[in-house]
Amino acid sequence: GGSNGDIIVVILEKKDQFFERSGMDIYCNMDVPITKLVLGGTLRVPTLTEEVELKIPAGTQPDKMFRLRDKGIPDINRNSVKGSQYIRIKPLIPEKLSSEEKDLYKKLSELHIDQENKREKSFFDNFKDVFS
Repeated sequence: GGSNGDIIVVILEKKDQFFERSGMDIYCNMDVPITKLVLGGTLRVPTLTEEVELKIPAGTQPDKMFRLRDKGIPDINRNSVKGSQYIRIKPLIPEKLSSEEKDLYKKLSELHIDQENKREKSFFDNFKDVFS
């Protein structure tokens, strides 16, 4: 029965351990095994409403950001508009290796060194050889 007035609503947002919000966008970090970063594959990624598969291309570098459109926070003024979710890739490097894994990494390291030694000389390498 009183006069009309304004209502003030205060919404407190609880901090999440996995997701971080910036406006309508959501950010998170995902640990990915280095084998998947090198060879490529898929990764199950949690969003605010579901889990989705994210394709990881071969050769993905650490800190690469992937965008999932419309997986962020809905705009309160335009319900059909949503922000994005951004996933930052963090390499998961094993702390303990089996002897077989150590042998494989050593072989891979040797292949890498062999490839570096066999690379063709650049123009500047040849230039240095002439004047040294």
